[in-house]
Amino acid sequence: PMARIRGIGRAYIRTAVSHPAHFQIMFRRELIQREDPRLQANRSFAPLREAVLDLDRQAGRTPVDDPARLLYLWSAVHGFAQLWLEGETNVGYRFGGPAEQAMAQAESVLDWIETGIASGFANG
Repeated sequence: PMARIRGIGRAYIRTAVSHPAHFQIMFRRELIQREDPRLQANRSFAPLREAVLDLDRQAGRTPVDDPARLLYLWSAVHGFAQLWLEGETNVGYRFGGPAEQAMAQAESVLDWIETGIASGFANG
């Protein structure tokens, strides 16, 4: 399950840095059609949700379907992608550059996510 979670994170970040305009427009509230059945089906979260539930199964626990766990993971990769696209933060960190550079830094973010999961996230 952890390899799947990392893969989903990589794909999310790779999509953002490879297609920045598409990524930016995906989150414009005025363009979201909330009544769209595809959006309501929440299919984009399904692979991540299942991988998180599999973490519980792998550890021999009853799966806990807690939206906060998905939000934790999504926030980390989305936040990194957004900061990368903006290029510079007001606290002195500089991002931006080729997609390969973003992906190298993304691995560090994914390492921290994995550390967070190992230190308590999966323990409920």
